[in-house]
Amino acid sequence: MTRTLSPMDVHVDELRALEAEAVHIIREVAAELERPVLLFSAGKDSIVLLRLAEKAFRPAKLPFPVLHVDTGHNFPEVIDFRDRRVSQAGHRLIVASVQESIDSGRVKETGLSRNRLQTRTLLDALAYSGFDAAFGGARRDEERSRAKERVLSFRDEFGQWDPRAQRPEPWSLYNGKIRRGESVRVFPLSNWTELDVWRYIKLENLELPSIYFRPSARGLRSRRHPARDVRVHAARRPRTSERRVGPLPDRRRPHHHRRGPIPRHGHRRRHRRDLGRNGLRARRDTRRRPHVDCRDGRPETRGLLLMARQLLRLATAGSVDDGKSTLIGRLLHDTGSLATDHLDAVTGADGIPDLAALSDGLRAEREQGITIDVAYRFFSTPNRSYILADTPGHERYTRNMFTGASNAHVAVLLADARTGVLRQTRRHARIASLLRIPHIVATVNKIDLVDYSQAAFETLQRELKALATQVGLPAITVIPIAARHGDNVVHRSKNTPWYDGPTLLEYLEAIELVAPHASRDELRLPVQWVSRPERGQRRRYMGRITAGSVTAGDAIRVLPAGTETVVTAVDTLDDSRTVGVAPLSVAIELADDIDVGRGDILVSGDSAAHEPVNAREIEAVVCWFSSRQLRAGDRLVLKHTTTTSRATISALHTRLDPETLAEQDHPVELALNDIGAVTIRTASVLIADRYADNRDAGSFILIDESTNDTVGAGTILEAREVKPGTEQRKDIKWHPSSLDRSYRWSSLGHRGATIWFTGLPASGKSTIAVALERALVEAGRPAYLLDGDNVRHGLSDDLGFSPGDRAENIRRVGHLTRLFADAGFIALASLVSPLESDRAIARALNHAAKLPFIEVHVATPVEECERRDPKGLYARARRGELKGLTGVDAPYERPENPDLVIDTTDADIDVLVEEVLRVLADYLPKAEAHQ
Repeated sequence: MTRTLSPMDVHVDELRALEAEAVHIIREVAAELERPVLLFSAGKDSIVLLRLAEKAFRPAKLPFPVLHVDTGHNFPEVIDFRDRRVSQAGHRLIVASVQESIDSGRVKETGLSRNRLQTRTLLDALAYSGFDAAFGGARRDEERSRAKERVLSFRDEFGQWDPRAQRPEPWSLYNGKIRRGESVRVFPLSNWTELDVWRYIKLENLELPSIYFRPSARGLRSRRHPARDVRVHAARRPRTSERRVGPLPDRRRPHHHRRGPIPRHGHRRRHRRDLGRNGLRARRDTRRRPHVDCRDGRPETRGLLLMARQLLRLATAGSVDDGKSTLIGRLLHDTGSLATDHLDAVTGADGIPDLAALSDGLRAEREQGITIDVAYRFFSTPNRSYILADTPGHERYTRNMFTGASNAHVAVLLADARTGVLRQTRRHARIASLLRIPHIVATVNKIDLVDYSQAAFETLQRELKALATQVGLPAITVIPIAARHGDNVVHRSKNTPWYDGPTLLEYLEAIELVAPHASRDELRLPVQWVSRPERGQRRRYMGRITAGSVTAGDAIRVLPAGTETVVTAVDTLDDSRTVGVAPLSVAIELADDIDVGRGDILVSGDSAAHEPVNAREIEAVVCWFSSRQLRAGDRLVLKHTTTTSRATISALHTRLDPETLAEQDHPVELALNDIGAVTIRTASVLIADRYADNRDAGSFILIDESTNDTVGAGTILEAREVKPGTEQRKDIKWHPSSLDRSYRWSSLGHRGATIWFTGLPASGKSTIAVALERALVEAGRPAYLLDGDNVRHGLSDDLGFSPGDRAENIRRVGHLTRLFADAGFIALASLVSPLESDRAIARALNHAAKLPFIEVHVATPVEECERRDPKGLYARARRGELKGLTGVDAPYERPENPDLVIDTTDADIDVLVEEVLRVLADYLPKAEAHQ
């Protein structure tokens, strides 16, 4: 029966959407990287970040420690709050001291702020503990260069990031593969504004250090708080604690405001007030919010009642010099969304701001006058909040446009009124079509440079609408604007009386966002993380819903295994919400203890549910990001939802000509920024939908294993299921031998069979198999051992250890044992092979060829296996350094009807070999009689 959802069930407030995004990022990094750490300074941003991390893994403890880089100039209130907050939650706290770095000579004190000295101390702490990722509370709205930084920002061994070499992050697919010497700064709050942080503190009723609430301070004078109407509360300190006061909560806080006045740079001894020098004191600025009578902070209070608001994401598109950055600057300026210091930084001596420079925060961008990378800017109106991606127009940086546009609800396609539709305009329009951005609006910019000509506008309007039709975009609205002067951007222009359509902001405000299909039958929940149960708790399966809905009592199916069970509890991170819908990050509990791991997808268990395809082959459209050409036969890593698989490019079908937008058939290769249709075969199963049906389940990225770079991104047109070992290839035929099997076996004087050893790691499988191989060969019987590790050195060197890759490895070994046995060899396979379904594939392959298949379960107890632990796997798994080890945090399905069960604990190996030989002797006469 279909469940009826109320509007409140379906609607997700913008703040909860940001929370879900941040939790998704935290879980993804914890799953992908080995040793993350969370940076905690007890400031408001890090307090919110810690709260998000706790919610991401609750009720379990954080799977990583907390690190504070102590400058030595922190107020006691902050240190007290830090220690109490961390200890109450039971987190492991690591403190890295700047003072110790100074004392050891690692850094040299300059006499002013110690903030800049934190970098060296942080790098030393990360290297000493082996941390490869650090969660930080930085936001893109803090400064112009920060607006360019990715969610996963890769740092070299010196802690530097290269703006030109950032990895694309289309959709919510993050590539966490790192090179030697690299580390990652992770910013889950990238898309939050300062107001979002304060609103979340109010929403979650979070405590703050008391210095946030002390207006008078030693040597400091506080301004009116920018979020004063957000009623948050201070952390209480013991009465015996010394009463302290805090720093100036303002962007113009001098760097030397720390433990009190410092007698330098014009301070009088024991002088307790700010310097009177202009630029150091908080001041009102009439240019910032003229409509609120100079009351700093007043506009930021909009929406503090946490009413239902929508978050609209938009991206610019177009060619170089079409005015994208200027348009964004105009939107920020005319909606009153510019911070005073940002505006001051781009205002010249003549008092006129360079609006384009608001987005071009990198030195190279300012020098060249072009946008190199995506800049994320934020503005809001009383109706909704906006995240705006200013994407590059230069052809070289097309991949960055793809990144910025992949999550957009709206694409703003610009064209210069003088030059019209150009090559890059066409390419960007095609990418917008490929990404199926729901809303497209075109703007004819610089209309002032053609004297606001109606004829020029109508000519270009026809070109843009023809382009939209050619690339398959929906009907578009075309607006004449002059971004530099503000014509028809936010305010209607008197210079275009002949235009009666909406302004750009009116168009954006009128857009109605449609929530993803919330029907239970459409559920898609990729599993990101599985929490280990504490005493009295059940396992929790965590992920971000991409479609459909889920609530307690729903029947679900786990793919690709197909196991069915019932949801017993759903944690939506919001205590007032019981129904999980897209795009919420949730954690669920199941009625049965079944095998569910990262990479699996939970779908509805209803008979009428629409299931995705268990695909091994996909038809897709790929945008290629690398200077190295893509050719048929290339092997890459494909990341899809939470699954990573090896993949081979089977064929290149078409390549888009950016000039004519015609499809060129059977290209030899795809070059940088090319868009083409391809066929891809994967080593493991992808639970895939068409991109047209589900943006998240129908998208993927391609990773170069040699460099770890993201080299491509694609959308799935069609996903095909290929069942290993069951479907006959139609494009090739089996070539039978001219020798009959019975003739071969009788001539050689020996018969073939497969003996499959399965059991936990360190159970003794290989030890028995090696001894058995020797015994067979010494008796004149040809035998060969296919050890799991040896196979992965060659035949399966392209496979990892995900459930899908393990299944593919077993399938390959199953085929190999079949060929060995057919040739008259005794094929000995020694693999953990933990799942019955995977072992069944190997058995079916041999039985289909009418070959003996003997399954030997080496049932050594896990305690004995862990005691031996020759490779140290169990020890690493217990320390949390190795994930997915069978017997520790991954299940082992014992064979239901093995041919032989043996235990190597204190056993005589020769005796066990004799037991296997007796079973083999029983099988071979049966096989001979059958032949």
